Amino acid sequence: MSKEFGEHTTERFVRRVFSFYDVISAFPRIGTLHNREKGIYGYILEKSISAFYRFDDKEVVILNFFDNRSRPNRKKH
Repeated sequence: MSKEFGEHTTERFVRRVFSFYDVISAFPRIGTLHNREKGIYGYILEKSISAFYRFDDKEVVILNFFDNRSRPNRKKH
């Protein structure tokens, strides 16, 4: 990641992720429920990045990060 985005940007992102994890560990319902069946929540980390996660009584699992600048429904396959 640091080769693609630079060391400073990578370090800032990693700090942001750890901070986010601390918050959702304490307040897991802070995000927006995206999939009720699977219990998947989303949270905007910064303008361009969203994180998706789920939790139960024992743990919080970050599932994925999504670049909000991309628009999957507009991509041609």
